Amino acid sequence: MSEHPIDSRELLQRIAARKANEEWTPLPPDDLTDALPPMHTDAVVTALHDRWILPNRLSPGDAGRGWKRAILTPVGRLVFRVLAPYLRAERELLGQLVRSNDALARRCDELAREIARRQALEAENQLRLAAVLHRRDPIDPAR
Repeated sequence: MSEHPIDSRELLQRIAARKANEEWTPLPPDDLTDALPPMHTDAVVTALHDRWILPNRLSPGDAGRGWKRAILTPVGRLVFRVLAPYLRAERELLGQLVRSNDALARRCDELAREIARRQALEAENQLRLAAVLHRRDPIDPAR
């Protein structure tokens, strides 16, 4: 405890005098629309669209030339024929994953726009609040 008692009226007057010289203003909203490119146009998403299809047969260039081609071509056809159901299922799954990623990227873009819109509305709301807080009351000029 202090030896000097606290004078509550004097303390309130000091706080009111300090507050009279200060004004609060809200932060302006960030312009997020220009800062971040849309996610659905990102290079990774675009690359997924370009490369998601797996081969379903052996291409002639993969077998090589000569005796190597004579052996690998029938073996490759057999392997692809045996694995065809699996490859179809895997291709379908990859297609679903690519479509899912695309939908998620578009949803992220929508959410980023909504966040930017709400941030602007909140900044406007806080600006109105600051105007109310700093409005001087005509009845009490000390405020």
